Amino acid sequence: MKTEVNISLLVDKYLDDRLSTTEKEAFIERLQYDRALREELHHQQRIAELFKTDTGELMLEEQLNAIYAKLYAPLRKKRSEALKRSLIIRITGIAASVAIVAYGGIRLLTPGHSGTDIYTRFYVPAEMNMSYRTASEPLDALMQSAMQLYKNRQYADAIPIFEELFQKDSTRVGIKLYEGISYMELEQFDRANGQFALIIQDQTNAFVESAEWYLGLCYLKTDRSKALRTFEQIEKRKGYYSDDARRILRKIE
Repeated sequence: MKTEVNISLLVDKYLDDRLSTTEKEAFIERLQYDRALREELHHQQRIAELFKTDTGELMLEEQLNAIYAKLYAPLRKKRSEALKRSLIIRITGIAASVAIVAYGGIRLLTPGHSGTDIYTRFYVPAEMNMSYRTASEPLDALMQSAMQLYKNRQYADAIPIFEELFQKDSTRVGIKLYEGISYMELEQFDRANGQFALIIQDQTNAFVESAEWYLGLCYLKTDRSKALRTFEQIEKRKGYYSDDARRILRKIE
């Protein structure tokens, strides 16, 4: 229970922009391997989206009024500071539960899962993890520049540098993974597919598994049947992404 609370508070701070730059970087890195953190982030984002709508606000208002009438009104003659604090905590907690139930109810009434829904839940951009020898060498200076732009989410500026790096040294095939993800961030999924396909063609590099995963996510946006086939292949290989692929398949089928 304590772990769940800590994760919830961490996500809350991230969404409220209350983390330092270092903490944000650590948070994004942790998203790569911590499924519970990814699910909590997705969950809180969906609740926030629900409350942005008039329907969501109305539902919450009605539920809070009912909670107030049931819990607070009968005790209004016996209020004390301690009692008020206790009731506020209870109402806040129940309100959060109402939001979760309301969100879940809406999801249950929605037939199936759209590709966009699944994509939003499972897509997390990979952290840049490539080494360079020294920034004094021309290519490594370019690499350092591209890495910084990517980390700063300046994807449109990073793409031409990735392309230049690969043209000058095609052995750095991992560059194509980050170039593809940059295109995904810009919602240019067909271009992203091309980068991942190039990696997959060369089965000897260490980025194939990640390239297949992100290719499958791209297909969720562009071609559902190809997405199905891609995630079936990932699931059968029993690699790093197989569990998530299995979860996606349950939602697609």
